[in-house]
Amino acid sequence: MRKLLLLMAMPVLLAAGCTGGSPTAAPTTPGAASAAPSAPGASSPASADTGSTGSGSAGSGSGGSGSASAAAGPDSAAGSGTPAAGVPRCHTGDLAVKLGGGEGAAGTQYVPLVFTNKSGHKCTLYGYPGVSFVAGDAGTQVNKGFAREQNSKKTTVPLAPGGVAHATIAGSDVGFFDAAKCKPVPVRGFRVYPPDETAALFVALPGNACSADGVGQWRVMAIAPGAADR
Repeated sequence: MRKLLLLMAMPVLLAAGCTGGSPTAAPTTPGAASAAPSAPGASSPASADTGSTGSGSAGSGSGGSGSASAAAGPDSAAGSGTPAAGVPRCHTGDLAVKLGGGEGAAGTQYVPLVFTNKSGHKCTLYGYPGVSFVAGDAGTQVNKGFAREQNSKKTTVPLAPGGVAHATIAGSDVGFFDAAKCKPVPVRGFRVYPPDETAALFVALPGNACSADGVGQWRVMAIAPGAADR
């Protein structure tokens, strides 16, 4: 298993000779993120998402002001599973998120977003997180939010304090796309909404992403138990 950081930082390993810029190496190792105001895009969308790409808008980040449409937003189906009686869902403030180990297959990168329950109480996760690439100090969204992988089975995942769950994200490096159609731009990382939440977390991972609407759109799978399923 390889870190997504290595996969994005060295796209030539995945697509030698392809066009498109190479991601900038991350200055720091991606770690658990928080909903601190300094995180770009860690803001509340104007409305909850009910589709695969989101429709809300994000406010300003601490590094500047600007608008950005929300990622694949809060999961409208969250909480409709069979959570343990009396156990609340996990809220954004209960969670930290980081990148897990990733791998590639047939030109596609698969990397888990690992959620950790940092609270002192048990809570549950169910459904899809909302994820998007963001750029700049204001956390401006780049391209559409990650599309939901409809073949991914949704299940209620209980998290004890310190417990972990994950949602795998999947996509291809910008080098696999025609640069004129992809229009690659630098990004700072990911904005992540836990299921059914309207406050976001931020995962830093500098690199490049396609800015052309829908080109090179990544996918996100439903929350699953543990740190990884691969």
